[in-house]
Amino acid sequence: MAHEIVMKKLANGALVPVNQEEADKLSKIPVGEVVRTKLTVFRNYKFLRKYMVLIKFLYDQWTEWGPRLQYRGEEVRPNIERFRKDVQILCGWYEPEFGVRGELRLVSKSVSFSAMTEPDFEQLYSTVIDVGLSKVMVNPHLTAEQVREACERLMHFCD
Repeated sequence: MAHEIVMKKLANGALVPVNQEEADKLSKIPVGEVVRTKLTVFRNYKFLRKYMVLIKFLYDQWTEWGPRLQYRGEEVRPNIERFRKDVQILCGWYEPEFGVRGELRLVSKSVSFSAMTEPDFEQLYSTVIDVGLSKVMVNPHLTAEQVREACERLMHFCD
């Protein structure tokens, strides 16, 4: 069974989970269990966390007013992972693929530390803000004041 847990190194050499979510993952491994680890040093972990918070903010805005669809009589629920990939595709961070039926589809590229450079990640982050303003924040049901407030909150991600 594979687990991926984000840890940080302390001055005494110990590795500890970076937050409660990661600690919960670690607690599922039984005491005394022998594990193999592969260490990857993140290029800028705080910036990645800020990116994920930005995606969550945009997702929350979108799900608040986004379309409610049904498939075979059941409501289709939004999915944050699908949303993140769709936003990245809108930002141009994708690869084209062909499916078994011959149809072209765009697949979001990975944002893992090994998959992109720091400048590429900074560019993607900036473009996500642009896509957020142009595609996600466009809501016909909000008042002008609500849109302004949401956009101001989004612009805090530029700092």
